[in-house]
Amino acid sequence: MVDEGGTLESPQDLPIWKKYLKVTKDFVGLFLPMLYLLGVESFSYAAITFFAGHISEIHLAGVGLGCTVANFVMVSCMFGYSSLFDTYGSQIYTSPNRKNLGFLLMKSLLQGLIVFLFVLGPYLNLVRVLGFFSHKTVSSGESGSVGETDTIQDVAKRFIIYSSGFGYVDYCADTFNKYLMTQEHHLIIFITSTVYTAVHLTSCYVLVIVMELGIPGLAAAIYIARSVLLLLQILYCFVCHLKGKLAWNGVSFSVFDNWWEMMKLGLSGILACLADVGLIEIGTFLMQFAGEVSLSVLVVNVQVYIIVVAITMAHGYATSMLVGYELGKQNKENIVIVLRVASVFAVFLVIPISLTYWYGRYKIVGLFTKDERVVELFTSVVWLAIIFISMDILQTVVSYGGLIAFGRQRFRALVSCVTTYLICIPCIAYVVLKTDLGARGVFYIFVGAFTGKLFVYLAIFYFINIDHEVEKSKQRVNEFRSDGNDNKNYELLPKTDEDITATEGVEDTDEKTNSPDVEQVFSSSQKRRMLRKVFLLLAGAVISATAGFLSATTA
Repeated sequence: MVDEGGTLESPQDLPIWKKYLKVTKDFVGLFLPMLYLLGVESFSYAAITFFAGHISEIHLAGVGLGCTVANFVMVSCMFGYSSLFDTYGSQIYTSPNRKNLGFLLMKSLLQGLIVFLFVLGPYLNLVRVLGFFSHKTVSSGESGSVGETDTIQDVAKRFIIYSSGFGYVDYCADTFNKYLMTQEHHLIIFITSTVYTAVHLTSCYVLVIVMELGIPGLAAAIYIARSVLLLLQILYCFVCHLKGKLAWNGVSFSVFDNWWEMMKLGLSGILACLADVGLIEIGTFLMQFAGEVSLSVLVVNVQVYIIVVAITMAHGYATSMLVGYELGKQNKENIVIVLRVASVFAVFLVIPISLTYWYGRYKIVGLFTKDERVVELFTSVVWLAIIFISMDILQTVVSYGGLIAFGRQRFRALVSCVTTYLICIPCIAYVVLKTDLGARGVFYIFVGAFTGKLFVYLAIFYFINIDHEVEKSKQRVNEFRSDGNDNKNYELLPKTDEDITATEGVEDTDEKTNSPDVEQVFSSSQKRRMLRKVFLLLAGAVISATAGFLSATTA
């Protein structure tokens, strides 16, 4: 529940400078919890590789390869699909339909399960392409599994198969985090994220170091940590549900209604995320043909980039959520203020990050290697890396923070796919295979690509009509209708003067939906039709996942 003075309160009669100050405070109040959450998640991925290195050198390389495949496919798909919650969540919560945020949570979890099962089959069968990598072996004494001689390929294959279910568990935990973050339950997110980190590190230490279970122990630690996090989130939501402190209106057939519009946003988010991650992962793979020095320089910069991405995405989440709040309240003036504050904040993020990168370039590369050739090349191209990272921060803020709030995932997916697959990948392949530019040439391509994306997104923003976006937001919110089965009404938040002013003349769809004479009650045939569609999707997904698993285990 939002406390007085929280995000949902911004009185209309405030002077303009106080409005900007208040939006800035609200922005920072959302940015910091998201930064902590994303930082914890990034640290957990690093911990997986760290403990794998304590098994053997081969396991370090194999798990690193497995994590690359997981990030490129499974994590990208589930993260991309979750962008639909960023579009709908805050807009529903500040609208008259705010209780229907519970429907959004249930729809997201159910649709995410179907998407995960469809992705699982192709993901598992990626083990067939691992033969392109090294077949260096390690003796059974080093492998942590008695009686086996492992290759990098074997380790990566086992890690991919054992940890394959992590994608959906991670998706559920992230969806609950967004559900709670939308309603500004920040403290519980801090607590559960901290507990998750402690459980993950403890599980890895006990299962991998003490019990020497190898890859199965590493995968088990991942599941234990995420399951504890998910259990805490569900328990907290249940307690808050009993106290009437969360947006929830029960389970009903409305969960199965109006799926297509949501799925279009989610699938577009998947395409965009695959293209963005694919640019870095495929670029890194191709760089091996330019020599070990260029590859090492790119790998070091990618590690820095991963850290910066956590900061950038926290900014994007905060922007998208604040814009969504104002869209839900139909407050056009505050939408513009939020976008301006977010833009200024992004510039202030770029400056310290760039200065830190420039003046700390020798120490940064020194953390990874002492090879003089790598150090020399790294320091000579660091200015290009700074421009690349700066452009990525700005374009991510504009695209994720703005376009996703307006439901423009399809346009974002189009730009990302064209940039990655039609421009960047062919150019990187040409530079690596046909020239001697190496890492310098690849960074030129990265700078050009992200700068181009930034200008394209800014051009789209120039033509965005706020009035039109507000109308589209009303349509999205009205898709979430009750079927008359949610009889318990919660008093979530008293409407402030600003809320009343912002929604004057707006149809209170939540109240209308719950009134006895206008309930949207689905007929028996409609219910059967909805259940049939969901069952067919789920059955197809299960068959796809089963076939993929059987194929992968015999590869």
